[in-house]
Amino acid sequence: TKTGTFEFACLIPGHREAGMMGKVVVK
Repeated sequence: TKTGTFEFACLIPGHREAGMMGKVVVK
């Protein structure tokens, strides 16, 4: 699950910059 979440966030640079990546990973 972690890999999928990380890849998803990586695909979207905007989310990564907004810090949503962390939020998604936590959830």
